[in-house]
Amino acid sequence: MPQPDATPLDALAARADLRLDTLVAMIVANGLDEASLGDAYLGRRGADVLAHLHGWHGLFAGWCREDGRGGKVALPATGYTWVDLRALNDEIYERYRAMAWTRILEVTRESHATMIELLRTFPDGALADPTRYPWANGPLLELADECLGKHYDWGIERVEASLGGR
Repeated sequence: MPQPDATPLDALAARADLRLDTLVAMIVANGLDEASLGDAYLGRRGADVLAHLHGWHGLFAGWCREDGRGGKVALPATGYTWVDLRALNDEIYERYRAMAWTRILEVTRESHATMIELLRTFPDGALADPTRYPWANGPLLELADECLGKHYDWGIERVEASLGGR
C-alpha cells in the first residue's frame, strides 16, 4: 500500500525532532545541563536554554488558543513588544530558573510534542495560508518553525559558542 505524501508539517516536525535531539545531546555530552554557558547565554545553564524553548512553546499554544476563541492575539505576549523582548525572555528565565535539568528536559519534550500535535489539528491549507492568521505575519507554519526547529538552532548556536571559549 503506498504511503501518503509527507506534508510540510511532517517535514517541519521531523526537522524539529532532529534539532531538539541534537541540542539535548550536545548539552549532555558537554556537561552543560546544570553548568553555565558563560557569555554565550548570559551565564545561564543548558537547562535554561531548554526552559527558554519551553516558554516559547507555551506562548505559541496560547496564541493559537486565543485565535480559536476569536480573541486578539498579543505577540509576543501581553504586556510585551518585540522591542522589549529581552524582558519577556528574562521573565521566562525567572519562571523556570529553579527547575532541575531532568524536569526541564521532560517539560520541554512534552511541550514540543504538544505543539506539533496542536499544529496537526489545523488543515494543511490553513497552516500555509499567509492571510489566514494575520497576527502571525505570514503562514502559521513559518511562525511554528520559528518556535521549533529554528529556535532549536539558536540553542545549538548558544552551546557551540560556549564551547568555543573552552
